[in-house]
Amino acid sequence: MSTIADKLKEKEKRLDEIKDILKKHCMKQFREGDKKVVLTGQKYEWVLSKSVSTDIDKTALKKDGLLEKYSKPKITYRFTQSHIKKEESA
Repeated sequence: MSTIADKLKEKEKRLDEIKDILKKHCMKQFREGDKKVVLTGQKYEWVLSKSVSTDIDKTALKKDGLLEKYSKPKITYRFTQSHIKKEESA
């Protein structure tokens, strides 16, 4: 049993490494104004979405008491994978 669990752990670790490589590749593909990048393979599709929001520098805000002066953009990414269903021919 432990051998199966060990093999599964190894496969999951490798899958995480592959996903990280794909995510980094997608991040390099973003251009100005893009909200998502899509990689399509034979069986899977990976989508990296980007959203931009504003975050507050609370240390500076406390120091000067100014809210708008210290707002800065906050960029977040979301990476998803989905299985591509192939239609069967009749």
